[in-house]
Amino acid sequence: MLCEDVRLALGEGEICEETDRGARVTTHCLYPSFDPVDVFVTRFGAGFIVSDGGGAVASAWVHGREELSKVLSREASRYGLWCKGDTLECQVDSIDWLRSGILAVANASAAAANSALERVAVAAERVLAEKIYEGLRRVASADSIHKEYEHRGSSGKRWRFDFGVNAPNELLLVNAVAPHHVSVSAKYVAFADTPANDDHVAKLAVYGRKLETEDAALITQVATLVPIGTVEAGIRRVLAR
Repeated sequence: MLCEDVRLALGEGEICEETDRGARVTTHCLYPSFDPVDVFVTRFGAGFIVSDGGGAVASAWVHGREELSKVLSREASRYGLWCKGDTLECQVDSIDWLRSGILAVANASAAAANSALERVAVAAERVLAEKIYEGLRRVASADSIHKEYEHRGSSGKRWRFDFGVNAPNELLLVNAVAPHHVSVSAKYVAFADTPANDDHVAKLAVYGRKLETEDAALITQVATLVPIGTVEAGIRRVLAR
């Protein structure tokens, strides 16, 4: 059985199931949704063909990015694979190299999907930051607004915020947050490292598209979360304190 060869190559504990697409191997690599990467193994002569079954493209499409060719090509080159349509594949000549092939495809597929999502998050944040700046200009003087403002956190690390606004009695730190885990995680860490007991620092997280309930709850632990439509009112409240 094909799965017996796969289990022999991978060792105990791996999940393998015979399907019409070959042996489906569930790996420990994760897509941006935290779903595990499935790799498909088929026989090819005395060796095997290993494929991600288009999983990277499917994951990226779910998160709003359909064009993935450049990212796929980059990860294929990095891991010694090739692209066949929307799939990442490799050929291994014997069972001795099957484990390496499976791990290479799984890692490349996860990396491609995560890279695509990161691009989505960065693009969304950039558009949102432009809207935030327009709001800031209407309620604060131009010389008090600083783009890509660096602030030292409790750890000693210097974090970069989209904006820092100097108010008479405090500093306002503002970040755009996109509905992607890459954006949420990065902004949460930056806000969390800012001293919670510092009365002279206010923290504002601004979103455009609605965040998942769990993500919103996470951000509100470390900053005031407001939609872009009310950002001016939120800034006014902070500046008036």
